[in-house]
Amino acid sequence: MHPEQIKASIRMKGTTPSALADSMQRSRMLVSNVIHGRAISRPVADKIALLLNAKVETLWPGKYKTVPTTPAPRRKRAHATKRAAA
Repeated sequence: MHPEQIKASIRMKGTTPSALADSMQRSRMLVSNVIHGRAISRPVADKIALLLNAKVETLWPGKYKTVPTTPAPRRKRAHATKRAAA
């Protein structure tokens, strides 16, 4: 999504990027840089996405890795008899 669209959507939700930065206790420059794709901050991106009811991956395609919703399957250990024989 284009940075101007993100900023306009934030304003349509009744706030501003500056007010958002103040509420998160982050610098206004950091929030601006995240919106424009010049900085990576998953907590800031998550907060913006939550406010806009959108996915981070939709707002900044390819910028943030998708967080898995389920844990990866655990690897099974080698059987004890195989290790004893070696």
